[in-house]
Amino acid sequence: MEKSEFIDLLQQMIDTVRPGKKIRLTLLRTPGNFFPGKIAGEQFVSIHSIPIAEKYRVVISSFNSFEYKKFRELFKDEVQFLSFGKDRLEEIVSTSNQSGYYLCGFRSTGQGTISLKALPDRTGQNYLLNEIRNGIINGIYPSMYRLSDGSHKIEIRDDFNIIMSTEKKPDPGPVFDLFVSLINGFQALHDRLMNQIYPESGASGLPSLSGISFKRDQGISDNIIHQTACRGFTPGLIEDSPVGKTFYIFEETYTSPFCRLTLTRDFITLISMPGASMSSVLRVISNLSGIMMVTSNGN
Repeated sequence: MEKSEFIDLLQQMIDTVRPGKKIRLTLLRTPGNFFPGKIAGEQFVSIHSIPIAEKYRVVISSFNSFEYKKFRELFKDEVQFLSFGKDRLEEIVSTSNQSGYYLCGFRSTGQGTISLKALPDRTGQNYLLNEIRNGIINGIYPSMYRLSDGSHKIEIRDDFNIIMSTEKKPDPGPVFDLFVSLINGFQALHDRLMNQIYPESGASGLPSLSGISFKRDQGISDNIIHQTACRGFTPGLIEDSPVGKTFYIFEETYTSPFCRLTLTRDFITLISMPGASMSSVLRVISNLSGIMMVTSNGN
């Protein structure tokens, strides 16, 4: 979709959602190019969506946190909710700066919590960037960035939600730029994960799953990789496999795993389980981003 078309559609839809309030824009990945028919139900009559790129849609709503959680639960089997990690910080700031927006606040969590604000200019932005980087070193990771051009403010959260205020006439241009930049950076990885989550059966009638492999730093032990990958999830036990060590990762309970990791001397290989949550798998990859090197072509 062209930027001008996206802006026109979004402005029209914001006026019909809830003018004068905060608007939530959620980027979703769909198995095909159509949004599930369930969205047309009576309880979602006020929700709209815009196709921003092939198999990606932006859902426009006025959901609060509780309502959004219910929406995720209802649609988790039909669309894929997304996430990104700390490695996208520079991209988000650079893309925003091109639109005249500067980092003016953030929230980080993990081994502690940090929430800071600054003026929307380069001085304030540089101060916040230093604080974010220092937090990352100490295991406190950014989960929300607040951006402003001095007149408008937007928040982008690590679950691909952008929160806009409509107290003033909204400025959708930076929203489009941020979503498109992140889509371009993630699309190849998303495509590979979608092939694992919605696998096609091979000649044997069984799904053929192709792993995604990353070069590992040989100075990092298997136990550290296991601990890091499982941060925020329920870890399975490390076990021997024909090619090295392997372990599963679970959402909350040991009911069913959403991904499996295999560790060899040189590689970390991840396979998503069919029907897994892409958001969770992406968080595992983000967890590992500090201890893995360039992405290989996989197995």
